[in-house]
Amino acid sequence: MNGWRNAATALLTLLYQTACITAELPASDICDEVGYAISSRAFGCSGDADQASKIYDRFMATYTCQIKGYAGDEFGKTLTLANDTALPVEAAYQCPASLRQVPCAEVSSDNFAALFAHTDAVCASLMTPNKR
Repeated sequence: MNGWRNAATALLTLLYQTACITAELPASDICDEVGYAISSRAFGCSGDADQASKIYDRFMATYTCQIKGYAGDEFGKTLTLANDTALPVEAAYQCPASLRQVPCAEVSSDNFAALFAHTDAVCASLMTPNKR
C-alpha cells in the first residue's frame, strides 16, 4: 500500500512542478512587486500602514510599467521591455529585492528617482516616470 501512495505522491509532485514551470506570469506582476517593495519598506521604516499605502498609490500613479511581453522556454524566462530589450525574469526581481534595502530617509518622500538611485539600473528600466 505504501508503494502505491509513494508513486501517487511522486506523480502529483511532478505534475505540480511542471505546472509551475509552464505557468504564465503576468508581466505586470513584477511591476506591482516594485510598488509593493516600496510600500513594504515604507511600512518597515515608519510602521504607518496608511503612509505606506499612500506611497504605493502615488508610485503606481506616477510610474509606468515598461514590460510589454513575456516568453519562456527551457533556457529561462525573459521579459521584453518597451524599448525592445530583453531582460531575464530573475534580473527583474532584483529591483524589488534591492528596494527593500534602501535607506529609510529615501522612502518617506515622493522622490522615487532617489529610491532608484540606491538600486541597480534594472529598476529604472522596469518602471519609468509618466510623461507630463
